[in-house]
Amino acid sequence: MKFDYPAPEGVLMPYELAMLQRLFNRALRKQGYAKTDVEAKMLATTMMDLYRRGLRDERKLRIMFAI
Repeated sequence: MKFDYPAPEGVLMPYELAMLQRLFNRALRKQGYAKTDVEAKMLATTMMDLYRRGLRDERKLRIMFAI
C-alpha cells in the first residue's frame, strides 16, 4: 500500500523496504552471493545509498544492478 504523503526523512515505508528486499534477493541469486558475504553487504549498502539519494524507480535500480 502506498501513501501520498512522504515519510519523515530517512524513514522508509514498508513498500519501499519490500521493493529493496526483492531487488537485493534477486541480485544475490544472480551473483551467487550469500547474505553473509562481504559482497552482499557492499551491495546492500550501495542499493540503500542510491535509494536515499533519489534513485527510487524499481526498473532503473534493476538496470543499475543488472538484475
